[in-house]
Amino acid sequence: MDAAAKAGETVGWTLLEEVGHFPLIDPAADACAVVAEEIAQLAW
Repeated sequence: MDAAAKAGETVGWTLLEEVGHFPLIDPAADACAVVAEEIAQLAW
């Protein structure tokens, strides 16, 4: 992440505390909505 920032890239970090791997890809989980929103922001 530091290398990307030093290279002039925009770097962001979203921490989802106490969230395991599978909730990130489970459409019924709140964490999945956060991931989907972050991905949608990349399109702008």
